This record gives sequence, C-alpha cells and structure tokens, in this order.
Amino acid sequence: MADKLRLWSGMAWIIVAGIIITLMLQGKEPGDEFRVLITVFAFLASAWYCVVQYRKEKGESQS
Repeated sequence: MADKLRLWSGMAWIIVAGIIITLMLQGKEPGDEFRVLITVFAFLASAWYCVVQYRKEKGESQS
C-alpha cells in the first residue's frame, strides 16, 4: 500500500512539473496566481503525505 501511495505522490509531482515546463515553453512567465497555485499544491501534497505516514505508523504500532 505504501509503495502505491509513494508512486501516486511521485506521479502528482511529475504532472505538475510537466504543466510548468509546458507553460514555460509557451512563453508564459509564472505570475502571482501561478505561484499561489504551486504553493497550495505543495502544501496539500505535503499534508496528504503526512496523514498517510501518520496512518501507516499508527497501523504498525497497533499490530
């Protein structure tokens, strides 16, 4: 299960990197809205990962 979650977390970052590269290739400068979007995504991804790790550790301590 944890391996699958790590895979999906990695896939999410790959998708974001692809979007950023695509926008830069089209000549768009990252504006304030784009920076806020990246920051929010990074925060949510980090929070999700923390919750997953907490549940994993909690599950291991109960067994």
